[in-house]
Amino acid sequence: MICKLLNKDEIEPIYKEARSGDVRHSLAETRKAKKLLEFNPCYDLESGLRKTLEAYK
Repeated sequence: MICKLLNKDEIEPIYKEARSGDVRHSLAETRKAKKLLEFNPCYDLESGLRKTLEAYK
């Protein structure tokens, strides 16, 4: 998705052995935050990445 937003060709990832402290799996589940904190994200992933990349130009 980042390559697409930067108008770059696809970049092949380089995989290496896991390191101590690496997070193997991460899934965002925001329902509890929405309920307890009245949290509502302002951006979806693509919009947030676009805004972040613009800030670094």
